[in-house]
This record gives sequence, C-alpha cells and structure tokens, in this order.
Amino acid sequence: MERIIMRKILYTNAQLISNMGDGMQQIALYWYIYTLTGSPLSIGIMIAIYYLPSMGLSPFAGALSDLIHPKRLTIIVNFFRGIAVLILALVIWFEVSSLYLLYLFQWIMAILYTIYKPASQRFIKHSFYRKEIPSIMALSNSLEQVGYILGTGLAGYLITILPVSITIGLNGISFVLTGLLFRYISLVANPEKTINHHTYRSMIAEGIQYIKSKPDLK
Repeated sequence: MERIIMRKILYTNAQLISNMGDGMQQIALYWYIYTLTGSPLSIGIMIAIYYLPSMGLSPFAGALSDLIHPKRLTIIVNFFRGIAVLILALVIWFEVSSLYLLYLFQWIMAILYTIYKPASQRFIKHSFYRKEIPSIMALSNSLEQVGYILGTGLAGYLITILPVSITIGLNGISFVLTGLLFRYISLVANPEKTINHHTYRSMIAEGIQYIKSKPDLK
C-alpha cells in the first residue's frame, strides 16, 4: 500500500511541476518576443510553431514510444527538454537571441513534447495497476490543466520582478526535477517486448496506408 501511495505522490507531483513549468515558459517567452519585436504576429507564429509538429509527428512519436522502454523514454525526453530550456535561458540572458533562434528553440520543444506525450501515457500503464489507471489518467489530465494555469499566473508575476531568462530557466529546472521524480517511480508491469527497427518502419507504413484508405481520417 505504501508503494502505491508513493507512486501516486511522485507521479502527481511530477505532472504538476512539469505543467507549471510549461505555463511559466510560454507566458515568459511570449512576453519576451513581444518586447523584442513589438509584433503580435510574432507571438502567433510562436504559438503555431508549438502545435504544428504534433500534427505531423504524432504517428511517429507513438511508434517510437513502442520502440523504447516508456519509463526510460519519458525520463530522457524530460532531461532533454530541461537542457534545451536552460540553453534558451542562457541565450536570452546574454542577449544573443534573434527571433529565428527563438523560433528554432520553440520548434525543438514542440518536437520533444510530441515525443513525450505518448511515452508518458504508456508510462502510466506500466506504473499503476489496471484498476488504478482510469483514475490516474483523469487526474493526469486535470493536473495538466491546473499546472498550466498556475504556471501562467506565476509567470505573470515573476516577469515583473525577475529577468525573463530566470523565469524561463525555472522551467528548465522543473523538467530536470520531473525526470528525477519519474526515475524513482517503480513499475508494476513489464513493458511489452520492444519492437525492432524493421517492425517500427512497418508500423509507420501501415499507419500511413490506413489513413490513406479512410477519407474521413485523411
């Protein structure tokens, strides 16, 4: 029972911290871009860049989450997200950033998030017992929204008293902390046998062919 409670505590705290960091970064980054360019269009492009990769890469990200151990992939992606955000914070701190460089970092973060999402879903399935999964999934979705709202509100306050780079850097730390919390969550089920690269390519090809065969999906 104690291990079950500990898994839930670790997971829910990791989710809350990660999504708060996301909210903080987005508000701080949008504010910085607006002060840099004075153009609302640049913010719109930034938002579009964050969501575009999920439209084209989600099938590949889902297959990748089958190829690599879900816990390992989730931790690795969080650490890479943390490193990318900390580099972005340094770039802004030393004032060497350009608009296109910021767009590039946003694109990288969007790709990493697209990989993270299906991996985190599979991670849940192997970290909790079957009867716990529906409640954990519902809680995870709720924490995603709550954490993002809290993060945006906190960022709105922090950017008035701290440099934007520090606010963004806090998000990088949140990703690293999330990865560490995930590291200590024990699994209750072994992942299915990982697929090889040939099967991975076949899965992608089959998925694309299925979409082509369904006009509504296309």
